[in-house]
Amino acid sequence: TPRPESVQTSTQDSRHVDLPVDENTLPATSMPKTRCVVFLDEAGLPREDKSKMVLKILHAYLDERKVAFIALSNHWFDAANANRMITVFRSQAQQSDLEVLASGCVGLRTDHHPCPTVRNYIQGICEGYLTVTKEDTFSKMFHHRDLIYLLRHLCRHKFQHQDGELWPNVKIFLEALEENFGGVSADEFENLACIFFTAISLKVRSFPQAPPKVR
Repeated sequence: TPRPESVQTSTQDSRHVDLPVDENTLPATSMPKTRCVVFLDEAGLPREDKSKMVLKILHAYLDERKVAFIALSNHWFDAANANRMITVFRSQAQQSDLEVLASGCVGLRTDHHPCPTVRNYIQGICEGYLTVTKEDTFSKMFHHRDLIYLLRHLCRHKFQHQDGELWPNVKIFLEALEENFGGVSADEFENLACIFFTAISLKVRSFPQAPPKVR
């Protein structure tokens, strides 16, 4: 149960925090191999309302160092929280990082692609994504999750390529773009689709430089 002084200086919602810090609650036989970890996703969201100071409830636990704590945030923590943690900053993903991510999404090993065409497709998709996210119109709209779901969509719809490899065709790729990179005007989507198609066509000669039909 949180310390009374911690509860008094943080939001009322923090009263519901109950961390397993009592070692007696764990089986003795499992203690050497057991570690309780608090995982907090989107930890930066409470930052928008500083009056509540939601994360202050963690101070006592972090100071006592009895509970392992992992937080994911799009924003820096304030000094009071940051000084109690080790901060790991993830920089902007590069082409090579995205290719590793994309290869995993389609179930391919990063050190071996059975077909150069598949490798080139992945490179083209990643280059297209990087170009799109650098555009002012799309930079704050699309993120890694959109690329991941685009690749998952492609994996569900494959066709037999002439060299024996399975990979989505142009029509399926356009549908995947519409489903995962939509929510924009027709003109903006046409621009977005052309960026992807151009990037892929530079890697795969058989791929058109522009989509055959946008919406």
